[in-house]
Amino acid sequence: MAGPKNRPTVVIPTTMDWDVVREGGTETFVRALAAEARHRSLPLVLLSTGTRPSMDGSVEVRPVMDRARTELAYIRRLRTALRRGELALPPRSVVLANAEHYVWPFLTTPVPIVLYSHGAVPPTLRTTRGRAKTFLFETALERRALAVASRIAVVSRGTGDYYRGKFPAFAGKIVEIPLGIEPAALPQDRQPSPAVDAGLGPGRPRILLAGRLSPEKGLPLLLAACDELRDRSPALQLLVAGDGPMAAWLRREASTRPWVHCLGRLPRPQVFQVMLASDVLAIASSYESGPLVLLEAIGLGLPVVSTRVGRAEELITDANGVLAPADAIGYAKAIAQALLLDRDVTWRQGREALAKMDFTRTADALLGLLVAAVGAST
Repeated sequence: MAGPKNRPTVVIPTTMDWDVVREGGTETFVRALAAEARHRSLPLVLLSTGTRPSMDGSVEVRPVMDRARTELAYIRRLRTALRRGELALPPRSVVLANAEHYVWPFLTTPVPIVLYSHGAVPPTLRTTRGRAKTFLFETALERRALAVASRIAVVSRGTGDYYRGKFPAFAGKIVEIPLGIEPAALPQDRQPSPAVDAGLGPGRPRILLAGRLSPEKGLPLLLAACDELRDRSPALQLLVAGDGPMAAWLRREASTRPWVHCLGRLPRPQVFQVMLASDVLAIASSYESGPLVLLEAIGLGLPVVSTRVGRAEELITDANGVLAPADAIGYAKAIAQALLLDRDVTWRQGREALAKMDFTRTADALLGLLVAAVGAST
């Protein structure tokens, strides 16, 4: 990496409010990267939402607008501020865009842009917003964003394969940088908090889904699989930690299933305690780039049952989980198989895997890529 006096400034556009801590995967990533930049004295500017500019070491928070009702509203405001000269980028800047639409405000600027794709947008967009908006994204923005990006970093092999297959002309720009987690944030004791354990009730096994409750997460599949399992394990409990557009649907389904527990959005430390008190983490998604909860579960020794999405095929082994088909009967069988895994083994292997999943490795590769992008543009 360049010497202290020659280091560029990393600029990250984000809709997050730095003063309001939420639990989304992208926000967790941005906060972790900012901490690494601060530790390395690398200048980093967050073009965020909020009302309070701040400076913490080498990390500057520069709000673009008070709050954004949608990502599109934020992107339009940022683009306007840049075009009108209301917002000036520091000299020797490089933009880190966490999705293609965050490239758009910078299309007319001379700064190099590195796209760090946490997952291809169209598969999720097609599920959540429909074909028309997906088509608009693909025709108006996706190719253009990839064309102007200096490098395209991807969090998983599957995301890289998506871009290579769809845009072979850009294959030379693609580099895989897996997203890691912060081992120090995980509990070091494998026993859950007695209060959390007692609060979940006596019924076992406990199946946990943790994440945003959106259509691609496969809630109907998981619920149908648990219905199947309840015939053989009548004490089974399904715990759902998260919030999102399908929360109301889930509450309606839970009203006739007292064994479904809607925990809502929980602080991350509490999610970890619920993980320790659970028997299986369930990932029933139709599309994922990671997800981070997969890495966290492995690190905590919690067996995982997952559809073949994101990094599941790479990280799940016979000792720590089961890959499941996307049908209720097959998924139920996978859960039953995962419940037989030796938790002493999953815990030990999870502890050993933490070094490979450490976010420091992500930061090393990504910050190095950003610095190199500036050097290549000068």
